[in-house]
Formats: sequence, structure tokens, C-alpha cells
Amino acid sequence: MITEAKALLNAQEHAVLSTYSKEKEGFPFGSLIPYMLDSRGVITCWVSDLAQHTKNLTAYPKASLTITPADPARDKARLCLMVDVVEVTEGVEALRESYTQRFPLAKQYLSFHDFKPMELQVQSAYYIGGFGRAGWLDWNE
Repeated sequence: MITEAKALLNAQEHAVLSTYSKEKEGFPFGSLIPYMLDSRGVITCWVSDLAQHTKNLTAYPKASLTITPADPARDKARLCLMVDVVEVTEGVEALRESYTQRFPLAKQYLSFHDFKPMELQVQSAYYIGGFGRAGWLDWNE
């Protein structure tokens, strides 16, 4: 299942990032975000200081990232990653270049001072590959 889970992660470019709500304590807050894998295979995204999910992450830097296939009606696989979210402070320009190659429209907003790159460090993973095919994965495998 680990191979299928990583293939799903590689095949998609948007996911739901769920953070702990700072404003509505005790509730999760979901945001659709673009993400990419950097040259090391680490999940990265860019967030704005103005976004609610960034405010939530500033208060509590743990989240989950839910990845689904492009057509969930045909493919029932899904992956939920529990992640620690850490701001990237080194290699930012190279990361910006890679990110804008993958997401050309991002050039419009990544030049704003309030956007910063974040690394999503996987701590746990749960994969559902279909009926009867689900479970926790050793992500380092």
C-alpha cells in the first residue's frame, strides 16, 4: 500500500490542509492548497500570512493533508498525512523557482512579502486503497 499511497501523492497537486482553528477552538479548519514535492521528496507549499490556515499554523504547527485522486468517483483511493509544518528558511529562491515552474500562476502572488514556503514533515500516514484495503503506513519505508 505504501507504493500506491506515494504514487497518489506524486500524481496530485492539490490537497486539503486541515489545521486546528484558532478562531473556533476545538474545530478543524480545511483549506484547499497546491503542494509539490521538492528535489528531496519533501512536501512543500506556500502560505500567506493573511490566510486563516497560516494563522492557525502559527498557533499550532500540526496539521493533516488529505490527498484524493483527480476523479474520486472513479478512484476511491485517499491518503491522509499527519504533518508537522515548518517554515523553510534556506534555499527559498530555488524552491520558489521550482514552485512557479509547477504552478506558473503562482508568480503573481509569490512576490508578495506575506508569502512564505512551508515544509510538511510527515509523522504518520493513513491510506485507503478501496474496500477492505486501509491502514496506517510506515512512511519512512
